[in-house]
Amino acid sequence: LVAHAGIHGAAVTLVLTNPFLGLAEFIAHTIIDYLKVQKKITFQLDQLLHIMCKVAWLIIYLSLQ
Repeated sequence: LVAHAGIHGAAVTLVLTNPFLGLAEFIAHTIIDYLKVQKKITFQLDQLLHIMCKVAWLIIYLSLQ
């Protein structure tokens, strides 16, 4: 789970060239996937939250430009 979240965090860092947003993605992705594994959230909610995070990182990135 942590390696998977790390890949997503690294991708956000590379695409947006912002390590803080990459770290935010890593943390959020870890928490979201942990909740899914623990069956606290559904697969559908898991996917929605992941998409919402990516949109949030992009909005934050663009606001910093």
